[in-house]
Amino acid sequence: MALGATLIGEAAGRNYFNSFKGIKDDPEVASGIKEGFNWLLKSAEQGYVNAEERLGEEYYQGQFIGDRLNVGQDKEKGLIWLRKAAAHGNEDAKKFLRERNLSP
Repeated sequence: MALGATLIGEAAGRNYFNSFKGIKDDPEVASGIKEGFNWLLKSAEQGYVNAEERLGEEYYQGQFIGDRLNVGQDKEKGLIWLRKAAAHGNEDAKKFLRERNLSP
């Protein structure tokens, strides 16, 4: 398993999803980004609220996904995940939506 996937998998296991922000820019872990994204997606699909919020932001802004996976920005998917996170009580998701005048 690539170093990046290992580190991101450990971060996922410890609920350190904010580590995606810093780890994604390290060239040594670039090969593990896709696997890391898959961990994030699986966690969000299982209802982990912080993963829902992180995934929503990434889709909405197109940073992690667009920069590394060539998936591109998808605001609609982002809003779906952000609204799920907000409905589950995630304050960061609520703030993100509120700052952009988007309803939760």
